[in-house]
Amino acid sequence: MRNISFLLIIISVGFVGCIGANQPAIKTAHYSLEYDSPKFERFKPLPFVIRVVKFKTAPQYDINRIIFKTGAYRRDAYHYHKWRTKPGDLVTSFLVRDLQKSFLFKAVFAFDNRLPSSHIITGTVDEIFEEDGEDVWKAVLSVSITLMKENEPDINKRILFQDRYQVKVV
Repeated sequence: MRNISFLLIIISVGFVGCIGANQPAIKTAHYSLEYDSPKFERFKPLPFVIRVVKFKTAPQYDINRIIFKTGAYRRDAYHYHKWRTKPGDLVTSFLVRDLQKSFLFKAVFAFDNRLPSSHIITGTVDEIFEEDGEDVWKAVLSVSITLMKENEPDINKRILFQDRYQVKVV
């Protein structure tokens, strides 16, 4: 009797597991940033070698799922819409690409390059989300960036520039 009950339970669980097995899996869509590099006039490059350090990301956005805002203090994340990689990595790689294509500096290296540099750029992705309004949805990106001399021991002289940039695009 005990074996029959156990067998019925196993068959029931197997049957329940098969329900809906014919439904296709939900496809996950992967996204990246996409824009053309800014165009600059060709000047003689400045004599600086820049290394772009891998950007950090604010904790609430440091996932590959795309975050959306539905109201004040309300954030949620899509399950099937994801970034190809984490936002800090995306912003870092696009900044390196744009600086290299600008020809403004003698050289521009990514964070994983160990060649010496005269200056470093570091930063944080403060916000990256979809802002859902009643009529319009916007993409929001906020980034804090710091430019520093690489080998300057005095912190007051090391930091050359710091600013925060935000863009909202429909």
